[in-house]
Amino acid sequence: MSAARWSFPLDSVPDGAQARSVRVDPDVHQGTGALRVRLTAAVERDGVPGVDYIDQPTFLALPVHFRTGRIEVSVAAETHADAPEYARGFAGIAFGIDDAVGTFECVYIRPCNGTGLLPPPPRDRHAVQYFAYPDWSFDVLRERWPDGPHESPADVRPGQWHRLAVSVTDDHVAVEVDGIVTVDTVRLHRGAPSGAVGIWVDIGTRAWFADLYVSESTRRLTTPTWGGARRAPVVGTLGRQPIGRGTMSPRAESIAQQGELTRAAALDAAVELFGANGYRGTSLNQIARAAGVVQSALHHHFGSKEGLLAAALEAHYPTGQHRPDMAAIAAGETDFVDEMLRAVRHNVDDPVLVRFFSVMTGESLTEDHPAHAFFEERYRRVRHGFTEAILRARGVAGPSARGRIDRAVTVLVGTSDGLQMQWLRDPSVDLVGGVELVADLVRAEIAAAR
Repeated sequence: MSAARWSFPLDSVPDGAQARSVRVDPDVHQGTGALRVRLTAAVERDGVPGVDYIDQPTFLALPVHFRTGRIEVSVAAETHADAPEYARGFAGIAFGIDDAVGTFECVYIRPCNGTGLLPPPPRDRHAVQYFAYPDWSFDVLRERWPDGPHESPADVRPGQWHRLAVSVTDDHVAVEVDGIVTVDTVRLHRGAPSGAVGIWVDIGTRAWFADLYVSESTRRLTTPTWGGARRAPVVGTLGRQPIGRGTMSPRAESIAQQGELTRAAALDAAVELFGANGYRGTSLNQIARAAGVVQSALHHHFGSKEGLLAAALEAHYPTGQHRPDMAAIAAGETDFVDEMLRAVRHNVDDPVLVRFFSVMTGESLTEDHPAHAFFEERYRRVRHGFTEAILRARGVAGPSARGRIDRAVTVLVGTSDGLQMQWLRDPSVDLVGGVELVADLVRAEIAAAR
């Protein structure tokens, strides 16, 4: 199951798009076909601030339903001849627009406040803005959190093209301008439902938009925590150890946390795309785009595509760490069959991770695949580890019992992995029921081992 994706060149108005308080015309700006957007003449002339404009629903809404993922667009904005003195060329991306336009969120640039223009303080810190309608307009946010995380400086300039992107999880928003992260903060509408995406402008602005790209996640995403992968592993494994923060300065802590965000987003995108397209069918550029990061960030964190695959596999299927599920089985705190069934039920809720595992398992049968050694070692450790844990729990150690239990473990693991492949091709296959059927036979086989 791949993520939903939409792409709009914006050289004409897309079918199904709806304008709200804006006029939209096809145009060419600096040689690029684009949509020129500004407020309607009536709103510019007769509108009431805080009612008709200034962080209000003034956008072209596109036929896209988006909740979490990434949106990016090329935008150039400037003030027009009739703009009020306080206009700054406001233009950006609206998202989560509900059907009644009662709520939405927005990120936008103020090119007239770009750092390269040397604006006076505090304008020099107000080039990028995030707000949430209707309660959290820019002025409310500034009053509540002066110099807070909802706006930031950026090198943006009037009339010039910039690439604006926003990556959204259920509880976090990160904004990039030309590949550089600017705003990075807690989402104001946390866990918001899906809604439309729009290109947004405000008072006194003439803006051009081109090449809009939307990639929606297929899973519920939350901000990655310190040292943790975004999803739980398939069979009770430990995540990375937390990074100590006690001696960090606030700036160092912020940089480290952003690094964790970038790493987690890249791993998440890699799992999805490697599973959808295979290792050789996926490029680092595709992963960077889906993750909402620049490709150089992937080289920084992982070194290469092979390094990224290795990190994604290790994040979800650690090979060199203590397995708490095996330890619990050995101590008699749980049962091997019960642990396997728990894992299968977990997998049903995360088909993207299952597809990644299954595709990589199949591809890695060839010796030249970068994950060949990983899966050989993983299956060896799984069979040996579970067999030893069961033997210890049952207090048996003879070669006959070992052989019998090893076969039982191999059969149940193989049944689970094989049925996962059939379930991915045909979701009507009863994955859990099929494993449960074989699980009863395996449980009896283990009980009979002496």
